[in-house]
Formats: sequence, structure tokens, C-alpha cells
Amino acid sequence: MVKPPKGKERKVLSVRQRRLVRFRAKGYSVERAGQLAGYGSETQTSGILRRPLVQSALTDALRKQGITLGKIVKPIKDALSANLVTTFMGTATKTKLPDHKTRLEASELAMSLHGGLPKQIELPPLPREPLTVIFESDGHGQTRAAVRLGGSPAPARPQTPADRQADQLRVVLTGPDAPDPGE
Repeated sequence: MVKPPKGKERKVLSVRQRRLVRFRAKGYSVERAGQLAGYGSETQTSGILRRPLVQSALTDALRKQGITLGKIVKPIKDALSANLVTTFMGTATKTKLPDHKTRLEASELAMSLHGGLPKQIELPPLPREPLTVIFESDGHGQTRAAVRLGGSPAPARPQTPADRQADQLRVVLTGPDAPDPGE
């Protein structure tokens, strides 16, 4: 197979890409369609499926089967306003009560399709230094949480309580949900 020069994109699908599109359009999983098309791993297959030319070919193949974007999105749209259904003596009855579980799942799916939920790779990295939270009580019903994030390397001499306190950010948590430092 002749590879296109660097910087130039292929204008025609390769034989393996056409086979991959055909098997995915038939409903095979990414892994199985990749195996049948001759790709080595699910990761490699997923990468191929993200290529614009392959995505366009898959969209065309689905459209030829009558699978349009409208048909794909309609169940999500319907689920966003779903109501509970009760069953009594084998008869299902739609109620006017919202089916919150279904609505929330549809909302999450719609948000992810719109790019509203961050992907794992888009999340900010965790801090290199450990996060330390120390809970303490003043004895009068106030609970405090001392939070230390990162900071300078460990000092050469042991820290005094005053040194440790200077390095910590104090956050006051009050109310019935505040943690008890004795727990």
C-alpha cells in the first residue's frame, strides 16, 4: 500500500478502512469490526474510526440504511421528558410523574454528545504534592479543617506547631454535617 506524503491526507479509504466501515455499519462492536477488517487492537481500530474520512464513510453507510442523526437523537429527546409507567394486572399506564432516573441519564448523554462533560484526558492533572486535611475542634461546636496542598520541600529541621500552622490554609466548616475530629 502506498502511503500519502506527509502533510497530505488520503482522499480515498483503504481496503481495510472500507471493510471496517462495512462491519461497523452492520452493528459489529469496535473490537470485532477491527478484527474482521484486519486491525490489531481495539485501540488501533478506535483511532482509525476517529479519522474524518472514515467517519464520513460510516455516516454515509448508516444513512443508506435509513439511520439518520434525527433517528439517533429522537430517543434521547423523548427520554428528556419521560414519565413513569405503572403496571397493574398486566396493563401499563403512563403517569404524569416524571421519571427522574431516565431523564437524568438522557441529560448526561445529551451533554456528552454536546461536548459538555469533560473526558478523562481533559481533566486537570492531580497535584504532584499530597493533599493533607486535618480536622480539629475548638471545643465549642466549631470544627475546623486545615488544608495543605503541595508546599515547599520538607524543611531541614523539624517543624514546630507554629511553622505547620503558617503553612496551612484554614477553612471553617460548621453545621450538623461538619466532621467530628474525634472520629
